[in-house]
Amino acid sequence: EIKGVPPTNILDISTRRKLFFDSLGEPIIVANSRGKKRKPLSKTLSGVLRCTDETFLNFLDSCLDWNPINRMTPLEALQHEWILEGLPPK
Repeated sequence: EIKGVPPTNILDISTRRKLFFDSLGEPIIVANSRGKKRKPLSKTLSGVLRCTDETFLNFLDSCLDWNPINRMTPLEALQHEWILEGLPPK
C-alpha cells in the first residue's frame, strides 16, 4: 500500500512472484479475512505513521527500498541525520 509495486527487475528474481503477481507483473489483489482489499500506493508513509518529520520519514523510506542495492546499509543508517540528531551531546 505504501511503497507500490516492486520494480520489474526485483520481481524477476523473486522466487514467490507467482503467488502475488500475474504474468504482467501486476499485483493479484485479494481481500483479507476482513474483506479489505489493499492496493499499491493507496497510502503514504507519513499518513500511516501520522508523522510529518521529514528526516524520520526519509530514514524509514531508505530502509524500505525495494532494491537491496539502493537500500540503506546498517552503517549508512547509523550515520543518517535522524539517528545523529538523537544522540546525546558529547
